Amino acid sequence: VQKGIINIKELNFLNAIGLSIQFLLNVFFSLYAFLWLVLALGYSLIARAEFFMKQWIKKRFFLYNVLNLLQLFFVQIYLYALFNPEFSWENPLLFIHFIFALSNAALIEVGRKLKRKNEETEGRDTYSARLGMKFASVLFAGVYLTIYWMFSYMLFSLAETLTLFYISLIPLGIIITSTIIYLSWDNKLSPKLVEGSAILFYLSTHLLLAFTRV
Repeated sequence: VQKGIINIKELNFLNAIGLSIQFLLNVFFSLYAFLWLVLALGYSLIARAEFFMKQWIKKRFFLYNVLNLLQLFFVQIYLYALFNPEFSWENPLLFIHFIFALSNAALIEVGRKLKRKNEETEGRDTYSARLGMKFASVLFAGVYLTIYWMFSYMLFSLAETLTLFYISLIPLGIIITSTIIYLSWDNKLSPKLVEGSAILFYLSTHLLLAFTRV
């Protein structure tokens, strides 16, 4: 878009085609999954409209971000219904995975909004601006440690090998190190390390769980 290769109107047209194909496939595959797709799309449209209270909601940083993250609530259930239309919440591992997936999204959200003091804007649209670097880092660490606890529980429930667990210590060590660097070194690289480590942690924990089924 920035290079002028394609414009917003053309993107919206392609998006409409993609959604049409997705809707048709879901209608034939699973009406239950289709219902959650409609709910997910409907909520995303409401979020796009700033929940019809743009000025009010924008001033409430934490509420605004939580409401936006709730988009993944519907998307995640849609994915469960798509892969297994007969899934049940009575399965404790599925429920834990649901919280795990939402928490990972929250991790990315917090990780990309940790900045240095001289990078903050007047809008104070980061967690570091609202909570301070120290408490924002504590929040960040609390999220990924909770995620790792859920990951470990699911991993040992699905596999009887320690190999994947030992591998998981690498992204855990990286994200802990990036948090310490962010708090200790005031340079342009530290916030990027935090964001990058959050993405690596997100991908690693999901992929390692997937490998238990290989």
